[in-house]
Amino acid sequence: MAHAVALPENILKPDDLTLLDRIDQKVFDAIYSRSLVYNTCWEDPAVDRQALAIGPEDTVLVITSAGCNALDYALCEPRRVHAVDANPRQTALLELKLAAIRHLDFDRFRERLLQGRRELIDQMDIAAGSSVVELGCGTGRNVEFLGERLSTLARVELVDLCAPLLERARLRAAGWPNVHVIAGDATSHAPADAVDAVYCSYSLSMIPDWFDAIDNALRMLRPGGVVGVVDFHVSRRDPVAGRVRHGAATRAFWRTWFERDGVFPSPDHLPYLSRRFDPVVIRESSASVPYLPGVRVPWYLFVGRKA
Repeated sequence: MAHAVALPENILKPDDLTLLDRIDQKVFDAIYSRSLVYNTCWEDPAVDRQALAIGPEDTVLVITSAGCNALDYALCEPRRVHAVDANPRQTALLELKLAAIRHLDFDRFRERLLQGRRELIDQMDIAAGSSVVELGCGTGRNVEFLGERLSTLARVELVDLCAPLLERARLRAAGWPNVHVIAGDATSHAPADAVDAVYCSYSLSMIPDWFDAIDNALRMLRPGGVVGVVDFHVSRRDPVAGRVRHGAATRAFWRTWFERDGVFPSPDHLPYLSRRFDPVVIRESSASVPYLPGVRVPWYLFVGRKA
């Protein structure tokens, strides 16, 4: 059971505030009363869980903010979680997230953010009779973008390390005897024979040794085989001529934003892919971010061939 924590005696009192403190508070109050201030929480709730030892007999009171911590505490299955906030917009955001959790499945929830996946499959132009490997398949959603072509392929291998996602992928692939879901490492998976196409869809940025995954794709492809990658994007400070250049603030913001979730966009993805394969298609674009009107996240699409 969680325990009460004694507060320090030297808490700043209203009379102790300087003029600058009071001005800061007025500005914050004006913004907070009129705007959605927090769309996500930056704290580490795992530390809270350890410190508070939340259990089934506990009732938790939490400031709503973006709702992330309230949802995380709910995973500990306490008796009840009360989320309270002076800003009704923050409460509305939590209610929106709860509605999404109740009514959207994992893939539908991600559809709005992960752009370019169908376009990647189309641009790869995978022919009937081909053998295909997806590295970092997740739930297997991407294989459905093949549409009617899927049944014409000789063999499709969906590779991932995450057991819960692989379970979803197996359920999805149950109707296709040519689709094989495999627990394996993207950096070392080796098909029995050379394959015609390999693709990674928003997985390369989650693979620590992503360059090894690219090299492995090169190894398993037959000469002339096609590789495709779509993922989040940050450019180099000085990209080659004709490529998009993101400003320093954009590069820093998106890398910091995604690192919290174990996603690591790299400015070296496109250069390394272009070095290892003959480029066929390179597209740099951006997508809207759910819950953040006007904010767009950069992404890239690469299709290349093995020489």
